[in-house]
Amino acid sequence: MLKFEGLKEFDIEKIDDKPHIARNFQIVFTDDFVDEKDSEEVEKILLNHNFTIKDEKVNINVIYNIDLDITTITMNIYCPLMHRNQINEEKLLNFMDRHRINFEEYYNQVKPY
Repeated sequence: MLKFEGLKEFDIEKIDDKPHIARNFQIVFTDDFVDEKDSEEVEKILLNHNFTIKDEKVNINVIYNIDLDITTITMNIYCPLMHRNQINEEKLLNFMDRHRINFEEYYNQVKPY
């Protein structure tokens, strides 16, 4: 069953005449019902879906851990550079929540069980 494991944030800063920053996120899920064979199929399905909401880049990784008998699904979201003073934390949280909800809804439609 799909389980939300957590969220990681990464800031990448570019300093020139005006400081710019890119907020990148990693949303991590696990699914203990997906075995090694199914994890490959799940990855193919997820890679063919467009999870983009605005102009960010989204990358999906699906890894089956044979020792723990669990599949980890990582959604990496790479946001473009913006001026430091343009970042609104509340909008960023809503943006991350939308990605999580969109992923969970789509995953529940295509899961192999």
